[in-house]
Amino acid sequence: MRASNYRDHRTAYTPWNHAQMVRAALVEGIALRPDHEPTEGAVHETQRYRRLLKEYTVPGLHDRIDHAYDILRCPALTDPQKAYVYALLRGLENNDAWVPFRHNGHEKLRHEGVEVVCNATDIDGVVNEMYHTDETKVVVVDLKALLPDVDLWKHARPQNRLLMNGKLVINHFAAANSLALPDTYRRSGYAGESVTQVLHQSGFTFNASFEHCAYIMQENPNLLISMFVIKNGRDSETRFFPISIIGGHELYLEVSGSPTRTFSYEHRKAEPAFNYRTVDIKVPRRMAFGPNNDGSKFDIVRFTHIRHLQDPNRFLLEWTKTRTHDNCHSAHDLIDFEPSRAGDYYIGIFDEHARAALEYLVGVNGELVQAAGYSLMIYATKGYQRLVDRFRYNLSDGSSSVGQRNISLLATQSLRKISEIRGAHPFRSLFQENPLPREKVLKPRFLVRQRHKLRI
Repeated sequence: MRASNYRDHRTAYTPWNHAQMVRAALVEGIALRPDHEPTEGAVHETQRYRRLLKEYTVPGLHDRIDHAYDILRCPALTDPQKAYVYALLRGLENNDAWVPFRHNGHEKLRHEGVEVVCNATDIDGVVNEMYHTDETKVVVVDLKALLPDVDLWKHARPQNRLLMNGKLVINHFAAANSLALPDTYRRSGYAGESVTQVLHQSGFTFNASFEHCAYIMQENPNLLISMFVIKNGRDSETRFFPISIIGGHELYLEVSGSPTRTFSYEHRKAEPAFNYRTVDIKVPRRMAFGPNNDGSKFDIVRFTHIRHLQDPNRFLLEWTKTRTHDNCHSAHDLIDFEPSRAGDYYIGIFDEHARAALEYLVGVNGELVQAAGYSLMIYATKGYQRLVDRFRYNLSDGSSSVGQRNISLLATQSLRKISEIRGAHPFRSLFQENPLPREKVLKPRFLVRQRHKLRI
């Protein structure tokens, strides 16, 4: 995530438009990366970006840009030099520092190589393009032309959903671990007590299931997956999006560092005869999306999970029984209200709010949510975080961001594509057990500040 000021959370969570993406790319282009050799081609490119940056900023900044450019050529910056460049970057964060984006701007920027038209023929092609594009470029793509004419989220077709505790994933897990599943399960797909016991003994955690989902996507290149689904029983399911791991951790860090925004929780115990455990967490809203339906500035996330009655210590599979409810309108908009799903069937959304709530809850009372949170606390790697940020701040439809749902789809498809590009394990290339340092997650608007340690 990138922002000028995280205390101004309304602006921090507002998607960038095309002009803002171009401005950030021009600023990134004037500085050689400290860890790169200053080749002749790299120096020539930074000079071209300096010329363009001056062309798109007000005349009063041109001399300061030239001076900052010379400073950034130095192998090591003194404190006064850092202060000078930092002051310029702070000024460039204001709209008044820039001239209006001209109507012929697209043509010129494409000629100069700042704007790149993506000619990919599918979503994987877009992921590939963004993986090989750095923060000095803005990629323009028409995602509508690459997507099927169906709703991949609210009314997702079965072929666009991957059931994390379904027959396909469990069979893949069993084959990889040489497990003997009952023939009745292989035929019917019903996970009875015998199957549950085998999975528990073999370590079928959320992470293990997620890992095999990545393998399945890798082995089936024609799959277009928009969400993962956890079947909670005959009457409910929870929909999970990989980007929630990133967005939820960002929200948790932003709120944790805020003097005015806080989490709170209330532990309930409903239906003691069935051993339900219910926890309500108040999560501050990302105010760029406005107040909640009731006008409040927070959302309420509710986790409900059921302890195993015969053996309370068997909590390994309780991620399959944990229900999530988020009262924000964006989560409700992802719920399928088709007639076939009416009545008692419940759909929960594990989104950014739910992930942030769970991270907070584990921090303040780990024992309380040992079962519900077991194996759910994974984090994005530095490479995956950076790739998702490029989807957000370097991918445009020509006028604005491609939208949160499309970014979520690209982040999900990355589970397969990254492994193909890097030749590495898809899951371990994207996720890890420990969080990144705060400054690697909540980054400044201009990454030059971070790379040259300018008042970070």
